[in-house]
Amino acid sequence: MPCTLLPVLTVFATGSASSMKSGGMVIVTGLESSGTRLAARMAYRLLGGDEQARPWDGGQPECSPALPENWRIVHVSLPQNGPCLELLHTPILNHQRFCVEGLELPEFRYIYNLSWVLDNDPTARVIAVSRDAADSNRSYATHHCKLQKERDYERPLALAVLNDVLRLYPERSVLVKYETLLKELPAMCTVIEARNCSTRRALGPHEKYHPKTLHPSSLRSPTR
Repeated sequence: MPCTLLPVLTVFATGSASSMKSGGMVIVTGLESSGTRLAARMAYRLLGGDEQARPWDGGQPECSPALPENWRIVHVSLPQNGPCLELLHTPILNHQRFCVEGLELPEFRYIYNLSWVLDNDPTARVIAVSRDAADSNRSYATHHCKLQKERDYERPLALAVLNDVLRLYPERSVLVKYETLLKELPAMCTVIEARNCSTRRALGPHEKYHPKTLHPSSLRSPTR
């Protein structure tokens, strides 16, 4: 079911994507500065990602390397794509074809309509990450959107998109808190069908996790 908030842009993919016989797409998402890249790396490891052979930092590029059984992790910030701009309100984007070669997306900042994605892709799952509001908002204002007017506009839209997907697709989505991420591993593993749901597997040998704050070392790939 599409989100009814406006403005909305729809992007149709013309590139090619490999067909999936099993598995599917796991979207790790949340408001900016919520710890989504760490959660994306954890999901990548839980589904068999090999950091030595195919390293991925959880955000760049947006899509992880291919995983066993045709799983793929996609990192999505809400909003996505650069800092906010004074003369352009951040639109909502209807688009479900991730990891597609040749797909051109807008160069400006936008919010993915996650409910639209799950409505059009029955394999898609969502891990939504939340973080203490004071910490998240402070980092968001410093690094992503310095314009108060635009923050007041786009933050409620992003929250509405998150709330919609969690409400409409409870069996294919889960909300986890950054501060208690390891305690919530079983819920993550259930949604993404991870067989090896251990803390050791999720963190790997080098990951640094600081539950009280988004320490810089928890945002860098352990292979860097």
